[in-house]
Parts: sequence; structure tokens; C-alpha cells
Amino acid sequence: MSELEYIIAYDTWKEGRRKPTLRKAIRDLFSDPAPIIFITGHHGFGKTDFSLYLAEQLLNMGMVDEVATNIRTEEPAIKFISDLCTLKLWLRHSKKPKLYIFDEAGIYLSSRRPLSKLNVDVLHEVLKARKYRAKLIFISQRSRDIESAIRDTDIWLATFKKINKTTAELIANLPQPEYWFPIRFKNIPPTSIPYDTYDIAPFTLRPEQLQPESEEQRLLMMWIEDDNISFRQISRLTGIPVTTVIRWIKQAVRELVVIAGFLKQS
Repeated sequence: MSELEYIIAYDTWKEGRRKPTLRKAIRDLFSDPAPIIFITGHHGFGKTDFSLYLAEQLLNMGMVDEVATNIRTEEPAIKFISDLCTLKLWLRHSKKPKLYIFDEAGIYLSSRRPLSKLNVDVLHEVLKARKYRAKLIFISQRSRDIESAIRDTDIWLATFKKINKTTAELIANLPQPEYWFPIRFKNIPPTSIPYDTYDIAPFTLRPEQLQPESEEQRLLMMWIEDDNISFRQISRLTGIPVTTVIRWIKQAVRELVVIAGFLKQS
């Protein structure tokens, strides 16, 4: 598009559009079965707060039934998941629409480590988000710090850039004319979800509470990390009877989901 064509298109768009409210923008974005949304901006501009505000709105609007994040909050309805192993189980454990908020994504999914195991495995889950009915929010000061494959326009849907604590600018990859150009939303209220704004959101490959050297944990990792592997194949690879493989993996899964809060300890 030439500069003149851009000016004409912008002028036509500006005259004919009705600027959507933030609520409508949220509904339009998250009506996508598996949207990938970025929240960027300078530190102290309320990126984490805004992500939790979006989670509140989505729950209130009935667009998601479950929310999890690596942000520590005091909200019982929001699950704290700070490792890839537990995240995979949570994504698979139900077919309800769900939201995961990944804080500090520019650190843990750095574009400077494109072949790291964490980057590759998270990208694998992102590409299957539609299958899990999962909506994903990635938070980083700069979007370019996040793994480049996740930033691909065939995957990415929108970016909210925080201008200050109460203002955000939306750039969206949506077909509706009202989203052809950036939209600025002002007077955004804070989240009502209590959290520590100075806490550093962690994220690791495996949960710290489990013993990675145990046989049960080793079998669980084999089963989770390869979607195509069966109990019988694990039995052949390890020489452990298939009935034992099934029993150990089920026990390891139960321990993990209890730790993650999916089930209550019996």
C-alpha cells in the first residue's frame, strides 16, 4: 500500500468507523477459539494488572470457564501453574474453554534461545491451543523478545501495548474495519484480583515439588513429552511390565494434579 493509499484508507476508516469499547474488543478478540494475545509496555505500566483484568472480564462474560497463570494471586478461582509439565496436564484435563496467562514470556521464551527445550515444547502446545480450547496471553516488555514462531502473524492475533497504568493501545489482526488501525483505550480500571506486583513470576520445565529422579516421574515425563507414545511402547522401551507402567503413571499424574490444585488430597 502506497503512502497516499494508506492516507485515503485511514481517512475513510476514521470517518466511517465506530470505535469499539474495550469490552467489545475483548469479546471480538477472545471469540477466536484459540487467540494468541500479547501485552507489552514499559515496566510499571500495569501489564500484569491488565492481564488479570482481562481474565476477570472473560470469566464474567462467560467466555472462559477456567484461568491459570504463573502469576501468584490470592484468587482461589485462578490456578497457579509455573511449569510446563503441569501446564500440559491442565490444558488436557478438560475440554472447557480456558485462559492461560504467561507472565515474563520474554524471559522464559526468549527469542535468543529459539531451539531451547522450553521454547520448542511451549510452541508445540501453542500450535495445539485450538484443540485444547485454550486462549493464551503472553506478557513481555517487548514483543520481539518472545520466541519468533509465536509472533508469526499466522498465530498472533493482537497486542495490547500499555501506554501507562490506565491506557492501552490495541493492534489487532482482525478483519473488521474498526481494527484496521491502532485503537487507544483510556481509563482502564485496575483488576480486583489481589496479587504482589513485585513478585517475579516463575516458569520451569518441571514442578519443583516432584522428584525427577524417581522411576514414576521418569515414566510420566516420557508419557507427557511425547503425545504419540503409548503405555505399551513405554513398556517396551523400559522393560517394565505394561500394567506397572500404567499404575505408576496414573499415580504420578494424581500426585501432580493434587499439587496443581486440580484435585483435593484424599
